[in-house]
Amino acid sequence: MLPALYAHRLGRRVGLHGVCVEHFLLSEAIVATLRRFGLSVTTGTVNHAAFVASILALGLDAITSDAPHELRQALRHGQHALALAA
Repeated sequence: MLPALYAHRLGRRVGLHGVCVEHFLLSEAIVATLRRFGLSVTTGTVNHAAFVASILALGLDAITSDAPHELRQALRHGQHALALAA
């Protein structure tokens, strides 16, 4: 059995509905694979605005941060066109 399929089956058996992946490990391919298995995808901890644009482009369900107000302010001042959820 393929490792990803085995992990998916095991995850569903124990009630897994999502994963939190370190932002520096994320890619479009990883997110697409996790989504294909019906999983929610989040990341954390992101505290620098320079990382937010590429992370938002992946379409994650959530980003954890110790500095959400600073990230929101940086985004509002033109560093990225996408808005963070309130």
